[in-house]
Amino acid sequence: MAKDKNTQKPEKVGFLKSVKTESKRVTWYPRSATAKNTLWLIAILVVLGAVVSLVDVGLAKLITALVSLGN
Repeated sequence: MAKDKNTQKPEKVGFLKSVKTESKRVTWYPRSATAKNTLWLIAILVVLGAVVSLVDVGLAKLITALVSLGN
């Protein structure tokens, strides 16, 4: 049987209140630490992206060279 819309509202309000209460209990990192960690993450992603790109290009050239040997 479908729930009535009136019975769903208090559940949503209670959920939102509990989310607000829990968010006040969270220990947040300082903004400077978050910014520093974000910059490290971006740097690592750039380096890993470059490494993956180089490996991809190298393997593509290797496969092309192997295929041309077979012809």
